[in-house]
Amino acid sequence: MGQSLVSIRALVFDLDDTLWDNPPLIAAAEQAQYAYLQAHLPALTRDISYTQVQAARLHFAQSLAPKHIQADLSALRRAALAHLIAPYVSYHVKKVQQLAEGAFQAFWHARQQVQDFLFADTLSTLEYLYPRYLLGVLTNGNADLHYIGLAHYFQFSYSAADVGAPKPEPALFTRAQTHLGLMPQQLMYIGDDPDKDVQAAQVLGWHTGWIDRGLHQKPAHLHPSLHLRQLSELCNFF
Repeated sequence: MGQSLVSIRALVFDLDDTLWDNPPLIAAAEQAQYAYLQAHLPALTRDISYTQVQAARLHFAQSLAPKHIQADLSALRRAALAHLIAPYVSYHVKKVQQLAEGAFQAFWHARQQVQDFLFADTLSTLEYLYPRYLLGVLTNGNADLHYIGLAHYFQFSYSAADVGAPKPEPALFTRAQTHLGLMPQQLMYIGDDPDKDVQAAQVLGWHTGWIDRGLHQKPAHLHPSLHLRQLSELCNFF
């Protein structure tokens, strides 16, 4: 272990695109949501295509969503679905709520099916690390580690919804520090996004591990403690 890493006591992970391949997982979940709408509200899907439903959700999130739900991806999706569904049920509140919740649940359950999308070295790396270090999770997303079956590896998991702010804002990182009672130099954050994961933790004094799978160009200002091509390389340092 490098001298600068000796002080580390906890390794904290991002989830999406760090432990599993997120785009195909979310695509499958979006398809499950659309299939629910096709079955339960065919008038909507006759008018609005799969890609248009996605575009409508993004527009709602960017332009129409109340500020207090913007960090909560589950609340944001429910609200976007309700907004989309309402004209097709004459704005009947109970019907809107029932259909929006049904469509959300179709998405959510499919979104948790990560097992087929885990990177090949995820489980072996977690098996190696969790007896040796405190492990935690900080995520902007709404994956449920208990439902997925990975919670036993981690001492804690916080989402943007828990603190009311997404990465790269500092709230998630400071929550983890408070939870663990550790100093920044005793912590490493591991993630795939140069700005939301690596830079966000780095400016707070954390060690950082950048999982670089070629999805992002390395910014000139980025200087992670570890520049890794795959998760299992962590085992060479800890």
